[in-house]
Parts: sequence; structure tokens; C-alpha cells
Amino acid sequence: MAYATVDEVEYYFQKQDFGASDPISSTQVQFMLDSWEALLNRRLSAIYTVPITDADDLKIVKEIQCKYVAADIDDILKNIGKFSVDSKIRDLRKEADAKLDKILKREILLSSTNKTTVSYRKLNDDGEAIVPSIKMEDNY
Repeated sequence: MAYATVDEVEYYFQKQDFGASDPISSTQVQFMLDSWEALLNRRLSAIYTVPITDADDLKIVKEIQCKYVAADIDDILKNIGKFSVDSKIRDLRKEADAKLDKILKREILLSSTNKTTVSYRKLNDDGEAIVPSIKMEDNY
């Protein structure tokens, strides 16, 4: 299941098409999309069932995938001297890394595709939830 399309990546390149005669073709962009999809699925599979299928979750993963691909294209265009003004000031890879990191740290939760659900409902004498903690000994 594809998360993003070539047209969605083109959004990041307002004046750039990915035609056969352009520095980056739509075939190359599709290859990058497929590669990033595989990498994202590999990373996300530790926590979530992949492929991601929930509509709201797809928007998040699609954004991450598009930013990674657009960052790769920015790098290629910079290397051949055809970079855009936008590519000089943006850091899409950093943005994608940050959002993916938040998902993997569960700071952003994807809704319906959790592999596991952990619930702990033990209460103390005051009726407050007890939060489990682990204490590490100094001599390990």
C-alpha cells in the first residue's frame, strides 16, 4: 500500500515537474517513495501493525514519507546546481526525522494500528492510579 504519490511530492517543488527530460523523473521519485515506504514500515513495525491503514494515521505517515523523498530530491538538485530557493532554507529531512522520532517515542500516537496496548489500573489507598517505576541499582 503506497502512502504517498509522485504528485504529492511535487507539492514541495512548485515549479518543478518530474518528467522524463527533467533532472529527476517520476520513475525516480516513485523508486524513492517505495524505498522510504519500506524503511518507514521497518521502523514503525516495532510498535505498529504495518502498513498503516487508518485515514488520520496515513496523513501523518504520508507527510513524513513526502518530506524524506523531497529532502533526497533537494540533495540531488543541489549537487547538480539546480536547487530552488526553498531547498536552501528548508530542512525537510530534519522535520521528517523529528516527527518520526516522536512517533517512535510515542509522543505522537497513531490511532488504530497499535500492536500492543498496555493498561495499568492499580489504585493506591487514595484512589489515585499507581504509576509503575523501575529503580536501577548503582552496582550493575
